[in-house]
Amino acid sequence: MRALLVRFVAQDSGQDLIEYGLLVGIITVGAVATILTIGPKVQGYFDGLCAAITC
Repeated sequence: MRALLVRFVAQDSGQDLIEYGLLVGIITVGAVATILTIGPKVQGYFDGLCAAITC
């Protein structure tokens, strides 16, 4: 069992997959934070536009 654990820890074949997963996670968090920050301002622009053209 110990040899299996040592071999599992020594393998790095899945390292790239983990790095890509972390990168995707970081980008996703950044995109969501940006959308939540900018969203109300964009909604205000569209509401103003809709009022101007009487939707």
